[in-house]
Amino acid sequence: TGNKEIKKTQEVDPSFNSRDLTAERIWATSHDGTEIPISLVYRNELFKKDGSSPLLLDGYGSSQIINEPVSKGPPTVQYWLHRLHQWCSSAIMLLSDMFIVVCMCLHSQSFSPFRLSLLDRGFVFAIAHIRGSSYLGKRWYDEGSMLNKRNSFLDFIASAEHLVAEKYTKPVRLAITGASAGGLLVGGTVNMRPDLFGAAVMNAPLLDVVTTFSDPTQRVAVPLRSEYGNPEANATVYKYMLTYSPYDNVRWGKYACTATILSISLNSSSSLAYLLSCS
Repeated sequence: TGNKEIKKTQEVDPSFNSRDLTAERIWATSHDGTEIPISLVYRNELFKKDGSSPLLLDGYGSSQIINEPVSKGPPTVQYWLHRLHQWCSSAIMLLSDMFIVVCMCLHSQSFSPFRLSLLDRGFVFAIAHIRGSSYLGKRWYDEGSMLNKRNSFLDFIASAEHLVAEKYTKPVRLAITGASAGGLLVGGTVNMRPDLFGAAVMNAPLLDVVTTFSDPTQRVAVPLRSEYGNPEANATVYKYMLTYSPYDNVRWGKYACTATILSISLNSSSSLAYLLSCS
């Protein structure tokens, strides 16, 4: 019939009203002409499209995992059915580390009451749906994997540049964040364009890429070699990884404008050994 009936909603603060928020979908043009979708949300009375607003840009771009579009209301039944399908697809790829899969899939990008605190303080929250996910299908994933992996970083940079150009924010007020492979994304992006960001937040990031995928004892390495490649066995993959590996591209003195927060856990059951983040 086309009619919708809400059966259940996630309870949040009684003062929350979705009409106070605006959600948008915009598109950025990447280095090769590909249009990259960006989802964003902000509080109406606090947002000014003059570059003065602080903005937090989130990204992942790996393992076909989709960062859901932000929305103005709690997730629906259809959302959770999609999450279940996404979890099953991801679990097949990452059987060696079910903990990571469950955490990523239960982390709702569609609605999070914790982000309301940011929105209430005038932040814009945005997600760049970069290549490496399956957001626009299998081709979207393939174009951000193996010897196309740099597309993920360049898509993220293009998204940030577009947000600045359209006056949603400005570099000094633009923060980026990502976890695990999203931390790799953030680390590589800051190396490439440290002038574009005011802050970077990485949670359990994969930073020493070449070492990780060259070591078969690393739990994360073997199942993900089908996505990133095996630098131990392939010289072309090794040289290509060196062009984006955050650890291998750190240069003295070029990060003066970017405040960085690195979050790890010594006792986490994550597949990423803490030393790979601390390198």
